[in-house]
Amino acid sequence: MPLIHTVLRSSLVALITVAAPAQAGDAATKPLPLQRNDFPTLATNEQIQRLVIFNPDVEDFPQRCEQLRMVKLAELSPRWQPVIDRLTLKSCEVTTFDDGETYLSYEAQATFKPAATTLQGLPVIGYHEGMGERHIRQSLVVDAPITQLLNVLRPVIERDCQPMLQLNPMAVRTCTMAYDGEAWSMIVGELNHTVWLRADPDSPARSMYEVSGGD
Repeated sequence: MPLIHTVLRSSLVALITVAAPAQAGDAATKPLPLQRNDFPTLATNEQIQRLVIFNPDVEDFPQRCEQLRMVKLAELSPRWQPVIDRLTLKSCEVTTFDDGETYLSYEAQATFKPAATTLQGLPVIGYHEGMGERHIRQSLVVDAPITQLLNVLRPVIERDCQPMLQLNPMAVRTCTMAYDGEAWSMIVGELNHTVWLRADPDSPARSMYEVSGGD
């Protein structure tokens, strides 16, 4: 489907930031230990990993930016509420193709409080989410260089891949992460479900654990 020319941006959600209220005892709280693929969830359904709320009239996925909004802190799962410092809806775009079809995508992020979360013992400072009806990208920002993230997480990812390789070898061809010049990655499921380890493009002292997929 060839892309043309028109990208509509909603000024209402161009850069909306919600700061979490300070809570007594935050500094004394032990860090929340995250597992791989452990991302913020909604309080109403902890199976839904998402930082935005869809309007009640949305059946599947929003078609217009006014049909979604940034989640409020109290609308996230209780285990996530104490660790989040800021919630930001960075963008919402509707792209129009030359056949008239449109495609909405948004970018949102959560900034974590200092020392509030860890991934395999490494400090995590934020979560980035990019989503459309046919794609998703979820990233944890790790406050450690990519070499350290690789040493800690790559063996875990490749080990956990083995059952999937045996179960679905047509989708999962290998359990060895490959480097493409920018990131280490490996397909771990259908619909191009891929795990990435990369340096943070905004800060070389940081790195990112990322999961993406879509058709």
